Amino acid sequence: MPLVLPVFILDRMFRFVSACLSDAATPPILTGILIALFLLGIAALSGWLWWRCRQRNRFSYRFGILWDKHRHPFCPVCRTRLGNWSRHSSWKFECREGRTLRRPTTYHAFKCSVCTKPVRLVDHDGYEVSLEQALAQLRAPAGEN
Repeated sequence: MPLVLPVFILDRMFRFVSACLSDAATPPILTGILIALFLLGIAALSGWLWWRCRQRNRFSYRFGILWDKHRHPFCPVCRTRLGNWSRHSSWKFECREGRTLRRPTTYHAFKCSVCTKPVRLVDHDGYEVSLEQALAQLRAPAGEN
């Protein structure tokens, strides 16, 4: 099915060009040029798909975010680079004696510039990890974690 559209376009291009040219033009040369353009387009498309797959697999997922090979953090939602590690404030809800209490709390997180969500660093148990601890564990060899 994916090749039907390019073949249809190739046929339309051949008919248009041969209608514009006189009968003295040689159709085999024109056909060769169109086939060469078609194959060049297929090669460009396959190269782009290969590059895209390679770019997709360049991240590793640790502490709830994506990291590249230089240990730069990336947003897990939109894959943009995270830059500012700062303190954020929020509310913590606690249930005591049948009542829900709202208490202010602070936490450290990255703020994504594209999707504007705070991205926290958490370990595999769900506990918050500082940026220094995460970078130290990323620098350590795999057996020491």
